[in-house]
Amino acid sequence: MADRFNLDVGPDPAAVAFLAGKGVQRSWRWPSLWREQHATAFTLAGVWRLDVIAAAQELTTRAVEAGETYEMFQGAFAERLGKLGFAGRQVVEEFAEGRRIVNLSAPWRTRVIYDTNVRQAYAAAEWTAIEETKASFPALMYLGVRDERTRASHAQFFGVVLPVDHPFWRTHFPPNDWYCRCFVIQVSVDDLASGTVALTSEAELTALGYSADPETWPEWRHEKTGRTARTPPGIGPGFAYNAGQARRQNLGELLGRRIETLSADQARAAAADLTALPQFVDLVDEAVALGQTRAIARSGEAARLLGAGLARDQAERLAREKVDAELPFPKTSWPLAVAPEDSAFDGARLVVVNASAIGHSADQHPTRPADWDRVRRLIESGEVWQAGKGELTIVGRFAGAQGEQLWALGLKRTDGAWRVRTLFPTSPRRRATFAAKRVLIRPGAGDVAP
Repeated sequence: MADRFNLDVGPDPAAVAFLAGKGVQRSWRWPSLWREQHATAFTLAGVWRLDVIAAAQELTTRAVEAGETYEMFQGAFAERLGKLGFAGRQVVEEFAEGRRIVNLSAPWRTRVIYDTNVRQAYAAAEWTAIEETKASFPALMYLGVRDERTRASHAQFFGVVLPVDHPFWRTHFPPNDWYCRCFVIQVSVDDLASGTVALTSEAELTALGYSADPETWPEWRHEKTGRTARTPPGIGPGFAYNAGQARRQNLGELLGRRIETLSADQARAAAADLTALPQFVDLVDEAVALGQTRAIARSGEAARLLGAGLARDQAERLAREKVDAELPFPKTSWPLAVAPEDSAFDGARLVVVNASAIGHSADQHPTRPADWDRVRRLIESGEVWQAGKGELTIVGRFAGAQGEQLWALGLKRTDGAWRVRTLFPTSPRRRATFAAKRVLIRPGAGDVAP
């Protein structure tokens, strides 16, 4: 593992894709582009010229693709800065926030550009592999280099073992600060079953100072930008996120923004492929699995509280609150469809879904990734019922090899888009029940899918 900390590693296609897939973006100071935003944007703080930022992105991507050392990158970057006329001390006047003096040729600055971007790229690629293999390796162990440079705030977590889906990894997956040399190793089902490795208990984790509740974290402030943020103790303020998880979350938002810039026909054509992308398939599978885990945990906690003498309503409420705090859904959204330009959709174009909507009722009617293509078809051809201000229910009949089946889609207008509340198979009797309480604003067009 030592080679990894020198970053003298071989090419990793997923890490290359992480870097190459970013857009370039200006930022005045390093906190101007914050945490998860780095998953889809490449920046050099204080640099206005996009050609200079793009050159840094190209060279860091090439470094990962070719397995180049820092010294190789440094030489290539110095040469490119010279050709661009940006070597040495530069005065940047274009930012509305204020004047900047930057020197990308300074060894410390070149090192930060290389180290931070390359480590985050490998971290994102590693997380992808972890998610793909978590059925066989369901837990991770936090480790790191032990020497005089090791941060005590990081070393305290060495040996912590937690499930891949534990919220700890959303904020503590390395790197966790500038030049952080922490890492994780995967723990197998066999190791856990045999007792060779034991999971860290919540009590043990709390004793180390960990809390999943951001309200308990100390607040940090950057004076020049005015940026404030709550950050887990010991984690660098800009590093309290998981690059691999953020990549998918920001990709969904990026796709949504791009679709909204297209013409109606182009947008509908683009939306037709969104549910087939592997990132969305992973999102559905993970949200469904988390939803089922949450349901088991909620039921067990409610039973425990009932056994302790609490009333059912109180026990179920407290059980829900505990599960929401300990097993929250990630804030991942994904565009699914583009609403037609008719009065039923009140001018809002984009239809999106988040992990919570996918997984909240997975214990009752789990969905498959392919089921979510029904959203696009329902919006195009289903009957639309108004359930209340800014709320729609759409019902459509799908004909298949096993006969006809009704599906219902619940939408709520939020922040200029339609957000999916629920998607589930229904019955004629249930349709008649909720139709009696709603107003039909668009009739259906028969079968909405073959």
